[in-house]
Amino acid sequence: MKVKAGDKLEIICISWDAPHWEFDHPTLVLEPVLRYSPNGEPNEVMIEDLAIEMCDEEVEDEEVVEDLLVNGWKLSTIKNWVKDRLKGGKAGEAKGASVRKELVEFYLDEDGDMYWKTIETYEN
Repeated sequence: MKVKAGDKLEIICISWDAPHWEFDHPTLVLEPVLRYSPNGEPNEVMIEDLAIEMCDEEVEDEEVVEDLLVNGWKLSTIKNWVKDRLKGGKAGEAKGASVRKELVEFYLDEDGDMYWKTIETYEN
């Protein structure tokens, strides 16, 4: 996926607690591409890192399904948590799930460099 000036994208991220996990918690960006961090990255950091990367280069999905399955997590279950949480629900609450959605817009500065701004944020 390659962005251009004027593009607006929703970036959706979830983190959850994993008691058997040696790090703080896993974090997963689900939209617009898949990104995974096992290292306890906060949702807002994952979103910021992805937006910065999108300013500099075309981005593609990361292979995350195998990492999730190895740890006993199903992508379909996580996506269902996110859908529910974005509607104000409490899915995944027992697992400490936290969902963040940011609407970001991309711009060009006077030197022709791409940058981005968050327009809207929703967190549950």
